[in-house]
Amino acid sequence: MSGFILAYHCVVIALLLAALAMLAVNLRCFASLNNVQQTVSAKAADPSPLVSVLVPARNEAKRIAPCVRSLLAQDYPRLELLVLNDHSEDETESILRRLGLGEHNPARRLIQGAALPPGWTGKNWACHQLAQQARGAWLLFTDADTEHAPGALASAQAHAQAARADLLSAWPRLMTKTWSERLIIPVIHILAVAFYPHALLAWLQRHPERLRRCPPSALRALGGANGQFLFFKKTAYDAIGGHAAVRAHLVEDVALGREIAARLGEGMRLVNCDGSRLVECRMYLRFGEVWEGFTKNIRPAFEDAIAVWWIIGALQLCLCGCRASAVSRRWKSR
Repeated sequence: MSGFILAYHCVVIALLLAALAMLAVNLRCFASLNNVQQTVSAKAADPSPLVSVLVPARNEAKRIAPCVRSLLAQDYPRLELLVLNDHSEDETESILRRLGLGEHNPARRLIQGAALPPGWTGKNWACHQLAQQARGAWLLFTDADTEHAPGALASAQAHAQAARADLLSAWPRLMTKTWSERLIIPVIHILAVAFYPHALLAWLQRHPERLRRCPPSALRALGGANGQFLFFKKTAYDAIGGHAAVRAHLVEDVALGREIAARLGEGMRLVNCDGSRLVECRMYLRFGEVWEGFTKNIRPAFEDAIAVWWIIGALQLCLCGCRASAVSRRWKSR
């Protein structure tokens, strides 16, 4: 038994070292939106493309006001804000109207969601309707539980143009307050940065000759994005079919990232970056919401890759089990 325990701990240490190495490599290519703010300020007088900021909202009375206020406070010179009220049963609509949104206000538009058609998930249908109404050359899809610093949109625009991105996905700072949030929410960033090959994707995009040798299916597997901040070039969004292409997918951000990644060989570019200094998000407010969100979304994120799902799950169980064992031994020794 002692030999088994030793082998188990050796495996855990090897996995932790591998995750740490992946983390270190990814962080080197994970640029921050904050890095371009000085460039944005220096070019504030330059012509800027119209950006449509799109927010789907369903029963978001507790969170929609800070989000909308932060978007209205953006220092970007040309934007339109569109918020879709998706059949909310709380005070969401009245709050939006008090903030100045209305059906006939071109800069602050309130859109009433249509009935959900068969084969669509609610959020995908809401985002599809928003995109149909948008006039911008760029589209920012963001969630109602996010808050944005005044320079967030300008920084995203400058970063996307500098990186020639067709999709720029920023990863916000995740806010946690309750014990369940602090216990579970960090897993998102662990999976995203320590187990996802951002560096490989960035390297391939720097070497088009190698990129073109990769089959679209392999490139697609490398794709991913964060739905809390999806900054699309409108032409690229339309080229992949928009949200209609992933209409039934429960984890639409990952699916959209993969649709862009599958076309990297055709010249499209996918860029993930650190948005934690300019965007923050509190995803859930209590344990019930955390449980519902993770049980609904974790498995669909892996799509048909059942083996990968089991491998990642086993790795997490192995690492967490080691940690739990150590904590248990410390408690018993007291």
